[in-house]
Amino acid sequence: MTKFVVSLFCILLLVCTSAQAQLVKNVAPGTGTLAAAVAADTVGGAQNFPAGRVYHLTRGGIYLFNGNITTNGFKLTIVGDPPPATGNDPGPAFIQATSPGGSPDNLINAYGDLELRNVWVTSWAQGNAVQWQNISLNKLNSSLIIDSCIFDYSNGVSIILQGGHHNKYISRNTIYRNQVSTSQWWCGRPNYFNSSSVDSVWVENCTFVNEGFSFQEQDYGNAFFLWNHNTLINTAKFAMLNEIWKTAYVGNSIFYNSHFTGERLKQDAPGQDPDGYLYGAVIDVDTLNFRRGVGGGHSNDTLITDPTAQAALEASRNVRVAYNANGRDAYLDAFYTKYNTDKNAHLPAGEGTPGVDTALMAEPFVNVRTSNMFKTHPNMSFSHNFDKASPGFTLAPTNQDSLTAFLHAQFYATSVNVDWGWDGGTGATYQQHTFPWQANKTGFFYRTPENLTYSNNGLKTGAIGGFPMGDLNWYPTQKAAWMAAGGSTADITAMKALPAGFTAVLGIDQKPGAVPAQYSLEANYPNPFNPSTTIKYALSAAGVVKLVVYDLLGREVRTLVNGNMPAGNQSVQWDGKNANGSTVGSGVYFYKLTVGSFTATKKMTLLK
Repeated sequence: MTKFVVSLFCILLLVCTSAQAQLVKNVAPGTGTLAAAVAADTVGGAQNFPAGRVYHLTRGGIYLFNGNITTNGFKLTIVGDPPPATGNDPGPAFIQATSPGGSPDNLINAYGDLELRNVWVTSWAQGNAVQWQNISLNKLNSSLIIDSCIFDYSNGVSIILQGGHHNKYISRNTIYRNQVSTSQWWCGRPNYFNSSSVDSVWVENCTFVNEGFSFQEQDYGNAFFLWNHNTLINTAKFAMLNEIWKTAYVGNSIFYNSHFTGERLKQDAPGQDPDGYLYGAVIDVDTLNFRRGVGGGHSNDTLITDPTAQAALEASRNVRVAYNANGRDAYLDAFYTKYNTDKNAHLPAGEGTPGVDTALMAEPFVNVRTSNMFKTHPNMSFSHNFDKASPGFTLAPTNQDSLTAFLHAQFYATSVNVDWGWDGGTGATYQQHTFPWQANKTGFFYRTPENLTYSNNGLKTGAIGGFPMGDLNWYPTQKAAWMAAGGSTADITAMKALPAGFTAVLGIDQKPGAVPAQYSLEANYPNPFNPSTTIKYALSAAGVVKLVVYDLLGREVRTLVNGNMPAGNQSVQWDGKNANGSTVGSGVYFYKLTVGSFTATKKMTLLK
């Protein structure tokens, strides 16, 4: 009987494994091969599409589209091979159009759930023509998942969600680069929610380089929004537009040269914004009480007009913005100053004269309206955010000349088409650097030229838990430790624990690696904590440092630091264990920093 049961189990296992394997369809590189594979699965109608089908693409394979793929009610899942553990990496599967055109002018037109993993998608068609948009999600109550992809070069839209309410949008571990319009800042959008609300939005460990808009929400807001550990460089207009969130956690991210086109006072409608900024700032939260578009399963989001319902919806919000850093290059401020004193600057009719009511200014990190909302709302927190931060990136876009030329074209009406994308090469065009059809290339480049590690010590430990701010994929060792420590779940928990209110924006190491002006010991975070907490301290000079944890009776529990440390901002974690490696009990503990004649002591609480 036992042998029979074991044999039956083995047969069932083989059958299940075989059935699962049949759901994966390997697609060979080539022109139209992916579309043909999808068409073969829908012979006789979309109802015949095999549930659970996964289209597997070869790493390094080039998949050319001579027409778009349109789905109808079924989930489309496209997965490329992940990077090899060792050896040469030919890069992710490369998706590209042979030529633009048709209606709609896109690659994938999804009327159903869509999932993309480990693929590189470009809006450049062969012959250097440009697609308007890559991915379009159109069906009500559908979901889109993007993971470990690259979206490269578009003067239109890479990903658009439209058609009303959607269930879920996830973008993780993905690079969006060179989404630029040569003529104006309103296009070049990696993510665009076109009059659509989403129940759950999750954008984490992504990098945005050279974008018109980095992330554009529109009109109806989102029920849950997580923006965590992202790096943004050179955003022409909006880092995020219309932050109409019901529950949101925006943290641990770097915004650099966001809204670099600035703002002119005359663009404001009367009373639109009390501090005179049209779209507000890098962080600009709008009121929710006049929208119903917060998800919840309804098919058609509508406006709420009843004042009581408006007030109830606004009161139910839970928004946390914490541990973010903002900064910009000095040459942008120099351009604004020049414009404001230059009588040759172009102004549309009726907008006055330069330097008077049309003065051009930098967008602030946070504006007056938004800060007032955080000050008065019982469940909104703005805390531990830093301004004037210069990361000191290892290899960021060196396109100051083209970016300045783009600004000049906008504000001086020179009608010059300026491609301010960046290829990272020396004297090479963007197309020569990346695209595989070039005859003079034996292969194509997988790794994007950017290297967004950085030298600013304050940012390196500025995120929750003492981890680096920004996209952690640039710091793989720290990312592994962050995941082991709870990842986004731990970050959300920490942000939830922040008290409501608005804490003034802080300055942080304006020069990469700047030495602090004095010794200091910060409050640990999180506090209370379980199981671990981070303690940060600053050293104005190198010296022998001793950092010790004591219990309420003054007994030494654990020495965390005892030795020579360099000048700069430092951090250390305490895992709630004593010198013997045993976990200590709940209660109040003290930690004391000693550097020469300087001493400082603070209190922390361990809860279990």
